[in-house]
Amino acid sequence: MNLAETRMEPAIARVKYLEYRRAVRERHQQEDVLLMRGYRAIAQGKSVIALSQTIRAGGYDGMGLPKLAVIRADAKECHVLSHAGGRCRFANNRWPAARSRYTVNVSLAGFRPAEGTGWERTGQAILPSIPPSRRPADDLGNYHLLWEAEWKRQLPKDPALLKHISGEFYAVLSVWDLSELEQLVLGMGLKGGGD
Repeated sequence: MNLAETRMEPAIARVKYLEYRRAVRERHQQEDVLLMRGYRAIAQGKSVIALSQTIRAGGYDGMGLPKLAVIRADAKECHVLSHAGGRCRFANNRWPAARSRYTVNVSLAGFRPAEGTGWERTGQAILPSIPPSRRPADDLGNYHLLWEAEWKRQLPKDPALLKHISGEFYAVLSVWDLSELEQLVLGMGLKGGGD
């Protein structure tokens, strides 16, 4: 999965972080806050992504839906709604409120999935499981999952755990592949699996 990551040497990022932290204390401009948070994440050894660029780079499937999905890590399911005007909404239910805490709105400028107006394409995907070694110690609601979605209720591919920085920027905390056993267990849910 191409994450369109921003990376640099952590030591250089730390210097930039301290510079922007001073600027935030003096003027508190929003762009300085965003840059400070981004440089702090990079100084901690993480990469930073712009969500809309990453989802655009992932491309679209034959149904006109983005191949990548994003949702809060504590959600139970993921639905996508693509708008002909270039907006995309990922949420934990089929018709979410635009400002629900489980809704992630992404602007995909120039994207036209279908003719007409309004929400044109919808799909539902299975969320990947997070291995215990990659789970954060605090509440999963503070994180997001990004993965290659199959909008036909098929098993997920290439998940990544993200931490929201600000706006559309996220720090990439971890990327992994699902093991055969994880795929088997998630697949049981597709078939109304057993106990």
